[in-house]
Amino acid sequence: MRITGIDLSILESPYEYGIQAEAGDSRGPKYACIVRVLTDEGITGYADCDSHPHIVKALLDAPRYLPGFCEGLKYAAIGENPFEYEKIWARMYRSSFYHGRRGAAMHAMSAIDIAIWDIIGKAAGQPVGVMLGARKHEKIKAYASTLFRDTPDEMRRAVEQYRSAGYRA
Repeated sequence: MRITGIDLSILESPYEYGIQAEAGDSRGPKYACIVRVLTDEGITGYADCDSHPHIVKALLDAPRYLPGFCEGLKYAAIGENPFEYEKIWARMYRSSFYHGRRGAAMHAMSAIDIAIWDIIGKAAGQPVGVMLGARKHEKIKAYASTLFRDTPDEMRRAVEQYRSAGYRA
């Protein structure tokens, strides 16, 4: 099996949310992105990439400036066997030297890696979680995640709202 392509879908919300909306909670970004890794055997891997999708697209698609050293991240994986994920990671890391190994570049590399694991799990007929060490818990408690409010009193009210909704963490 060989990786034949990597692309990205940009999803756009019709809403314009700031960092904190009126209730004090983040409502989500304007854009989101899904990375897709294709193979010659028809197995496709998917991953969410938690970064600015237009920057991630540029990192994936950048033309080859110095092959193997400064090129779009997709070139480090295309033509490779997805089961050789450590080799692919090393190639992506090496090819990211010029444009950086933090922030959006690391997010893009991680999304490709996750999509490759999705391919591996599908090819093996196993959930990736089982392949990486199995399930430890039958249930996991949901927790409330929020941003800080402007004042301690506002934060206290938000915590009470979550507690009254049943959250304990």
